[in-house]
Amino acid sequence: MLAEAGDISCSFNSTVYEDTMKYIPEMTKWAHEYIDIVHVMVFILYRAVDNKQVDYYIGPKKIDMGELVYNEDVPTRTDILAPEIVELIRTEYPDFEPCAYLNGSEKPDSFKWLLAGRLGTKQNIYGYMGRKGIEAVQMFNHLLYSRYLAYAKPKDTRRGKLMLLMGAFDKSLRKTFFKFYKNPLNIFRRLYYQSVMIIQPVDITEDGRQSMCDGCPDITVWEGKLVWSCRMEEQLKYGHNVKTYPKNFMN
Repeated sequence: MLAEAGDISCSFNSTVYEDTMKYIPEMTKWAHEYIDIVHVMVFILYRAVDNKQVDYYIGPKKIDMGELVYNEDVPTRTDILAPEIVELIRTEYPDFEPCAYLNGSEKPDSFKWLLAGRLGTKQNIYGYMGRKGIEAVQMFNHLLYSRYLAYAKPKDTRRGKLMLLMGAFDKSLRKTFFKFYKNPLNIFRRLYYQSVMIIQPVDITEDGRQSMCDGCPDITVWEGKLVWSCRMEEQLKYGHNVKTYPKNFMN
């Protein structure tokens, strides 16, 4: 329906639970089959309040997190990591390679927003955007439009062959160029770009710190302040984000 309407970016978001991780390779394959009309595939790793590991506070007051909608005592993992999803996708696409990421505010070596950009036809994936390529795209978009690129227009995702020109300085795109044009008939075929994003929400460190997405693209304004949109329930209920401390730390 979006494709028929035209000029609308199509993104599918999927929350990833422990028992649904096994479907990720097939979902990534499905997105490939519709690479001409599905522009973004997003996997959001499941998180919930962990009442067993930490206690929650507003100032010196301990908070009953049962008052919030995302409080659950669940028998499933709430610590799935982005690299695990990469390895799952590689069972279907061995060459799958991310090109950019946002790190954690408390764990700079964690991958909070992990982006891969693949180029292909409905039949084959020929390669991936490299780190220099995505850096160039963001830099020039910012220079030209004073903002960074989040969702590309469908008319731009159809210009995969034009993106291959960045292979002059991007090794990954250079490999893609030679792989695509190994078949001379591909000069007559359209090459599509498709984003695959893996989002790893808040992680609680052993000492109780909350590692959020550093430079979060989904940040929002609430009462004149920038706040994480994924934690608006705390703002609505308490006016602040709750603090976490190891169990019984405050006793």
